[in-house]
Amino acid sequence: MKKTSFILGLALLAIIPMFMALSPKAEKPAETQWRVVTVIESVVPGNLGRSKIATMDSNGTATEVEIKNLFSLTGVNFKNVQDNNRGITDFLAKNTAEGYELVEVIPGNFGDNNSQGIFMTRFIFKK
Repeated sequence: MKKTSFILGLALLAIIPMFMALSPKAEKPAETQWRVVTVIESVVPGNLGRSKIATMDSNGTATEVEIKNLFSLTGVNFKNVQDNNRGITDFLAKNTAEGYELVEVIPGNFGDNNSQGIFMTRFIFKK
C-alpha cells in the first residue's frame, strides 16, 4: 500500500506540471496608448502668426498640420474659422475612427491683448 501511494504521488507530481503547461496563460492587459492633439490658432493679424494641429503619440510619433490664422488685416476672418473648424472636426473624427476615445479637452488662450496671442486647445485621447 505504501509503495502504491508512493507511485501515485510521483505520478501526480509528474502530471501537475504538464497540466500547468497546458493551461491557458493569463494574458497581460493591453497597454493604454495615448495621443495628444494640440490645436494652436494664432490671433496675430495679416497671416503673420502660425496656426497648427500638432499630434504626439505614446510611441513618440509627432505630426503637424497647418491650419489658418483666425484674423486677417481687417479683423476676424470667418472663412478661416470655418475652414479650421472643418479641419479640426475631420482630425478628431480620424482619431475616433482609429479607435481612440476622447478623454479630456484642455482650453487655453495666451497673449497680452486682442491682436497678439494664440488660442490653444489640447485634446487627450486613449485606446
